[in-house]
Amino acid sequence: MAVGKGGFKTTVLGLGGAGCGIVSCLNEMKASRWLQLAVMDADSSVLDSSAVDKSFLLGAKWSYSNGCGGDWIKGERAVSSMRDEIREFVQDSSLLIVVGGMGGGCCSGGAPVLGRIANECGVPTIFIVTTPFTFEGQVRRETAENGISQLLVDADIVLPVPNDILFTSISADSPAREAFKKSDESMAEAVFGIAEIMRSDKLLSADFADLREFVFRKQSVCNIGGGVSTKDDDDRCSTVVESLLRAPLLGGADTLKKADAILVTVVGGDDFTIGEMKQTLDIVRNLSGDQTIITAGVNSDPECGGKLLLTVVAIQCEEFRTKREAVAFTPQQTAAIPLGLQPEIESVGEEELYQPVWVFQSPDRGYFVKTASNPIKIDGDDIDIPTFQRKNITIDKGV
Repeated sequence: MAVGKGGFKTTVLGLGGAGCGIVSCLNEMKASRWLQLAVMDADSSVLDSSAVDKSFLLGAKWSYSNGCGGDWIKGERAVSSMRDEIREFVQDSSLLIVVGGMGGGCCSGGAPVLGRIANECGVPTIFIVTTPFTFEGQVRRETAENGISQLLVDADIVLPVPNDILFTSISADSPAREAFKKSDESMAEAVFGIAEIMRSDKLLSADFADLREFVFRKQSVCNIGGGVSTKDDDDRCSTVVESLLRAPLLGGADTLKKADAILVTVVGGDDFTIGEMKQTLDIVRNLSGDQTIITAGVNSDPECGGKLLLTVVAIQCEEFRTKREAVAFTPQQTAAIPLGLQPEIESVGEEELYQPVWVFQSPDRGYFVKTASNPIKIDGDDIDIPTFQRKNITIDKGV
């Protein structure tokens, strides 16, 4: 069992094809041996191509191990079918990090289920998910946005990373396979950096609460990048920052300048000096905006072997999201409530949640619209129309 120093156990799950690719890259990193890694997908060929020891084949009984076909409902069903096995695997983790690509079936439908499972186990969660390229179309984008919206309900931290950033830093004539490999490697480096900063044996303190404070229940866009330098470099600090700025999913120096918040992780080996720590963090500070909030974590790990690893998560928050967002409805005429049954209404403060009701506009035959010419009626009522619509009953939304 992989447990970090101080007994801190971090589990990283790769969900779907994109997530499995990222965790496979993470598995190749020597310094990541303290992490507990696993991959899960409904496509057996994806799992067969991964060298990660622990894997979950989702929904095999009904998907014939051929994947979800881009259907998020199948993704939700696939992960739900293995709730008990997943719960057993993650329940003793100090932190769960889930990585995947939104817009398809497995991650878009399955990630919210993983969020609920972790929530039930009391395990803090970080979801790092890529969003579709613009050329993939509106349907995949809407699927991704819906998945992220559901994920915000149970996940502690959601870091959405736009795939389109890839085009800002990689030459147009780069081979596609090489470009996506670099993208997976960059994500793997970022996951490792985030996991490192959450460990309990940090040299410079920055923890889960700091990152959660930035993005909890907020719609945000995150750019992620990792850089590396070796002991052979004349100036490891400058080299590691230059390497960071070339990261395919960071978007260059402009990203740091525009970010509302930046989470920085610096990890070095036994030869990592306090002077190098200060110099590296000073360079990042100078590249960022005047109003950017920077939270830094520094760690030392003998596995780095003369290297410096630098990870940055640059966050731009778009809007605040409540736990379950109240929806405004157009007032409608509802059935009168007898005076003797009307509840007493107490005034509440502005900060207390409002629980609305869903008032239906008009009766709707729905699936039975084709029987409109020959309806089934009892005592004059068309029973193909739901009772709550025929009797104008309002429905408590429960938000």
